Amino acid sequence: MEEQLQDEAKKKQLIIDLKKLGGEDTKKMIRRMLERLLTFKLGSMYTWDGARGKRVFGTLSISQVIKSACATTQRHNTTEDEVERFIKEWLRRAKERCIQTEKKKVCKCICMW
Repeated sequence: MEEQLQDEAKKKQLIIDLKKLGGEDTKKMIRRMLERLLTFKLGSMYTWDGARGKRVFGTLSISQVIKSACATTQRHNTTEDEVERFIKEWLRRAKERCIQTEKKKVCKCICMW
């Protein structure tokens, strides 16, 4: 994805597409964006600054795209700091969401039999 975002036209189109996802507030909008872009499993491999041996998310082009999409949304008066805080929170909880999702899949399989 990072390679594709080097193309300015693709980057602008992604920003437009992400803005269309909407959300009641900034936090929900960012959650919807991240869930569209990343799986919980992939998200659990990142932290904002690469702490605990994980990959760095804050320097990726996709983080800048999310910030741009939020900044150009007229409904929400959002600061860059807020966007970063919500992304950090989503990444921090990605592992537990991944585990919960897997448990639900197992439960559905058991219930169907």
